[in-house]
Amino acid sequence: MATINNPFNPSFGGRPQYFFGRKQELSIVSDALGNHNSPYRTLFFTGNRGCGKTALLERLSGLAGNAKWLTIDVHSANASQSIVRKLIGANSITTERTAESSLGFAGASFKAGSLRTSETVSYDALDLSDTLLETCSSLKRHEGIFITVDEIQKIPEADMENLCAAVQMSMRKGMPIALMLAGLPESKELVSSYRGCTFMRRVTDIRLDSLLVTETYEAFQHLMGLVSNVDVSEGAIDEMARYSQGYPYLMQLIGYYTLEEAPLPALPQVHKVGKNDVRFAKAYAYEQFRTNVLEPVVNELSSGQRAYLRSMAIALDDDGQARTGDVAQIMGKNQRQLSVVRDRLIKKRVIVPGDRGCVRYNLPRMHQYFTDPVAFPAFDAADTWKHV
Repeated sequence: MATINNPFNPSFGGRPQYFFGRKQELSIVSDALGNHNSPYRTLFFTGNRGCGKTALLERLSGLAGNAKWLTIDVHSANASQSIVRKLIGANSITTERTAESSLGFAGASFKAGSLRTSETVSYDALDLSDTLLETCSSLKRHEGIFITVDEIQKIPEADMENLCAAVQMSMRKGMPIALMLAGLPESKELVSSYRGCTFMRRVTDIRLDSLLVTETYEAFQHLMGLVSNVDVSEGAIDEMARYSQGYPYLMQLIGYYTLEEAPLPALPQVHKVGKNDVRFAKAYAYEQFRTNVLEPVVNELSSGQRAYLRSMAIALDDDGQARTGDVAQIMGKNQRQLSVVRDRLIKKRVIVPGDRGCVRYNLPRMHQYFTDPVAFPAFDAADTWKHV
């Protein structure tokens, strides 16, 4: 019988029931809210799918709200227009004016009624700068305006330039405004390349990957402790932490399926969750992680980049590293010929440098993905590279 109060929520891109980790990031923003001169009132949060960008934005928005900031959360679609709409509460404001008219006869005047006129002012995305300034200037119940924008790489260039211009002008005027942006690894570089967004080059990029080891263990211990009909062994916690490697979405998956697939009894009986329960859940967790994270990342890569990653899987040692010389040998090339491919993968944060002359995967379960005989039944890295 599965638990009815599973604290893990692996809905992809959604808001988790319980937030965990990211203590350093929360501290940075919390300090910035109280410090008008902080350079961290505008931040980029970048990382691969499933690293918890959306969940972090939600947490930061709640943090700002508790600090009495006016919070505005928008997605990439029509970001500027969405902010304007939320600031004024509508797309347009209609103002009515009433004027009394009178008729005079031989020194006497009589009221003949009143005349009403109305004036409608419509707002669009181009009014964002003025709207921000007006709202900041008239704040009474709030400390400032806190804006979060998700999927920043999807915002059209003109819309992004409008948003940047409005925020930059507000900051120039000394207004209390904070802007938190989240997107894929190369989104900051993309946005900074826009003609009207060059000041974004100076904005700090906080790169989100796996949680710290201590945060990972603390999260599993806390969430498992919320379930009343289980007693989780230290071995099970360790198994979940090692399997997920602290990657937020995979943590949600392995925790969720460990509880859902375990033979949990009704209260007052308690099931002892052990390593075997976690191992049984791995197949379900991997299937969804592969579909929602690994495949989309890999599908966006070139053939040469995929060949490099597959060759890494063959060359990987027990420490999870691959020597770049071994990768080149597998592909039938020298290291110089592969330097551009390697650097591009590092820039996309699919791999990261390891020890001298080595690289390692930056996403968990990628070795499993590239050694899957179903996905790669007859892969020849050297032959693939010839056609790139």
